[in-house]
This record gives sequence, structure tokens and C-alpha cells, in this order.
Amino acid sequence: MASMTMAVVNTLWHIHPNSFSEIALRREGTYLSGYFPEAIERLIITIPITLVGTFIFNNTKGGLLLMMISRSASNTSYFFY
Repeated sequence: MASMTMAVVNTLWHIHPNSFSEIALRREGTYLSGYFPEAIERLIITIPITLVGTFIFNNTKGGLLLMMISRSASNTSYFFY
């Protein structure tokens, strides 16, 4: 449950400020395919990434090094995609 809460918080943290008007006006976003608003698409992407990060954090007994390395690798691969 905490991972899902973190996924929602992470989504709200990374959403572009201009997208809030799209959410309020219920217009379609243009983030990936244009079918969903940006917040929903970001949430779909963020949930698995947050679950993997939580899994790594819990299985390394609270170690942040491996989690930060995986996060950095995820961010780096995002720019090459």
C-alpha cells in the first residue's frame, strides 16, 4: 500500500504544471499517445517503477546504493528511448 501511495506522490511530483489545466478541463493530453491525460499515463508508468524500487529497497535491507543505481539507470535509459 505504501508503494502505491508513493507512486501517486511521485506522479504528482513529476507531472508538468501545464497538465493540471488539462486535468481540470478534462482534455486529452499529448504526452505519449494522446489517448489519456498525462497524469494517467505517468501513473501507469510510475507504478511498476515504484514497485521495483520498493522491492530493491526491501531486499537490500534498507540499502540505498543499489536502489539509487537502478534509479539512475532508469533515468538514463529514459533519455535514450
